[in-house]
Amino acid sequence: MTMVLVNKDVGLNVLKTIDLWYTAQCAIVKSRTEVLSSRIHQLLRQRWRFTAHPAQTSIRYLLSFHGNLFHDYLFQRCSDCGGGGAASSSGKWRCKELFVSKRKTCTLNHTRNASMADLDYQAFPVSSLDDILKRDLDARCGEIFRQTLLSNLGVPEVLETGVAPFSTFPELTIMATQGWERMRKYILTDADPGTGMKRFVALRWCKPKPRKHTQKHATSDPDAKELAGFCLAEYDPVAGTLYITVLCPWAHGEGFESSTRMLDFLLDVVCRFRESENTRLQAIRPDFELLPLRHIFTMLFLSRESRLINYMERRRSFMPLEKYLEKYPDASPSMFPPHRPCYLPVHMQKPWIVLVKRFADQDRLTTHSARQ
Repeated sequence: MTMVLVNKDVGLNVLKTIDLWYTAQCAIVKSRTEVLSSRIHQLLRQRWRFTAHPAQTSIRYLLSFHGNLFHDYLFQRCSDCGGGGAASSSGKWRCKELFVSKRKTCTLNHTRNASMADLDYQAFPVSSLDDILKRDLDARCGEIFRQTLLSNLGVPEVLETGVAPFSTFPELTIMATQGWERMRKYILTDADPGTGMKRFVALRWCKPKPRKHTQKHATSDPDAKELAGFCLAEYDPVAGTLYITVLCPWAHGEGFESSTRMLDFLLDVVCRFRESENTRLQAIRPDFELLPLRHIFTMLFLSRESRLINYMERRRSFMPLEKYLEKYPDASPSMFPPHRPCYLPVHMQKPWIVLVKRFADQDRLTTHSARQ
């Protein structure tokens, strides 16, 4: 690269431009620590090189050049995560905090799941679990939840675009920790008997396929399977609603289809529970009839433009709550948040989106997904 000498006045103007750019970038990523500020200033001055005279270089080029530098400081490609699409690099962008000891692979789980045919599913009421199993599932599901958030949301297209209520890795990790603290009660305890609600858990098991360089860490049991996904839900037989508290991991392709099958498995168990509960109550009061399950809903914190919400609407026929209430007169706002209690206090629900799906007897989400 050709070095170009510049006079003092031009050099000062260039540094002022850099400072203005840096201030704008800090506002975007909400990074205000003195260590990060000092390090970024150091990088800007070390990497300031041009093949043309600075006075002849556009401000747009300056911002683009150092925007890439700032991006490289916050993110790094991980080849084990796959994908990327870059001409000279491979792997997905991950936050720099996920890399330790200058390794080129991040600390996220890189185990490849088995094929769809090798997946097993389970679903049961939380009340049927003993305390030891509850604690075990709490630890396993909590780790899957954390990995899912860091993997799907700790990427430039989320942190740098404003589609989520956080924009830095520390904010994301805090959200993951606090989020599971609120959700874990749905697997540790059943709903208050006075509400008539019932909590359920669905699990997805698979035989892992470690990558070649991790084969030595694989289990010695050829039939051993690991927990690969889970779903927590709360059923309200009085209102005929099923609240999908959390489903992890969310993905596209085969991962999307396997999560849909797990949800179908959960719906079968919930419907069988409704039938048995209805029979029990009719033995006491013959004219009594529980409402059928009609409304499945969940809550997401992403913006309407996110790909996940687009998938939910196109592939699973979910729709925003406002639209659902207009289309189905038998649905009442009291069935859904903020009127219905959930794991979030009311004052924190404002940026969240409630998505609802109509459910009919014998419905199968996988069948619908295949048709689409």
